[in-house]
Amino acid sequence: MLRVLFVESGMTGGGSFESLLQHMKALDRSRIEPHTVFLNRTKYCDLFAAAGLPFHLVRDPLFDRGVNERHPGLVRAAGGALRVAQGVLPPLAAGLEGLAHAGAVRALTDLIRSQHIDLVHTNNQPNRDFYALLAARAAGRPCVAHLRSFFSKGFVPAKQRFAAAHVACFVAYSPGMADHWADQGLPRDKIRVVPNAIAQEPVEPCAVRARYGIPAGSPVIGIVGKIIPVRGHACLLRAVAALDPALDARLLVVGGGDSAQTGAVTRLARDLGLAGRVVMAGPAPDAKPIIAGLDILALPYSIEPFGRVLLEAMSLGVPTVVSDLGHIREMTGGGAASVLFPAGDHRALAAALEGVFTRPEERAARIEAARRLVRERYSMEAYVRDLDGIYTQAAKRGAP
Repeated sequence: MLRVLFVESGMTGGGSFESLLQHMKALDRSRIEPHTVFLNRTKYCDLFAAAGLPFHLVRDPLFDRGVNERHPGLVRAAGGALRVAQGVLPPLAAGLEGLAHAGAVRALTDLIRSQHIDLVHTNNQPNRDFYALLAARAAGRPCVAHLRSFFSKGFVPAKQRFAAAHVACFVAYSPGMADHWADQGLPRDKIRVVPNAIAQEPVEPCAVRARYGIPAGSPVIGIVGKIIPVRGHACLLRAVAALDPALDARLLVVGGGDSAQTGAVTRLARDLGLAGRVVMAGPAPDAKPIIAGLDILALPYSIEPFGRVLLEAMSLGVPTVVSDLGHIREMTGGGAASVLFPAGDHRALAAALEGVFTRPEERAARIEAARRLVRERYSMEAYVRDLDGIYTQAAKRGAP
């Protein structure tokens, strides 16, 4: 029996939390005994408890949601001061990170030892999860680190060297993600690409028109995820404004964001004359029923997209229109499972959206191709099997 501690550093719940939950549910519990650490209490604490999955809460002021909401300026200043100090004293960057997160490092180290943990798996990316790498090292346990984000600001050479030396294997969800972190100093031969996976579960579609006050005859285009510039909300708004008015399409924006980003989306919708055709739905505790109720899911990212939302839409039979970036062409069967368009080109996006509505035979063929691809390439069974092999090898080698 291998005891594995999974560390989730997120604040509010999201794709990494959902991936972790689905992974935990699918684990072979006769081989792996999972434990999980959260830094914040979210709905996933209740979901883990309901699934009989043990978890622990560890506090870290810099990653605490309550502290960030009450004192955002103070947290930004503390983070900025840390990065400045690491820039001025680069050889001490790893140690300074340990001091900034001293309480979390100590609590995590004690937990690893008291629970007789054999291996630590960090669930975000090593720049954010660096405190957990320090704890695994202090406890003398091997570590596996997921690469789920392109955010590498502040990942200075001293942190790169520490991660490269003390992490047994890095797990990237796409070739593009692997290349990004290799460019940041991680050894490419330690990075394994394991695509995200989707558990095949029944989902009851949400009646989105009734729920959000959308006219019965209007097609609904949705965008789902945190409102940040790289998700392409502005490109999508311009594309919707360029659609044939006869379609009377509506845009449903699902996801939260800070006031500056949500305000920018709202102002742009107004400036484009879309105020009555855009619904700001806010964050959704469970977006899958909403996705299932859409006519199209649009993913106009400006960086390589491979969030869970794309796989969820593909598995639910919802047509998708996606930026043609990175490995997406391969992932979607050369475009057989999704309509691809050049990233940032809102006119091409508008044409792609109109094509989904006006060419029903092509739409049906892509829906079937998408479902088949998810079954064949992105099954939870394959995901669990790949990670199980990584854990076994890392545990055999022991801590570096």
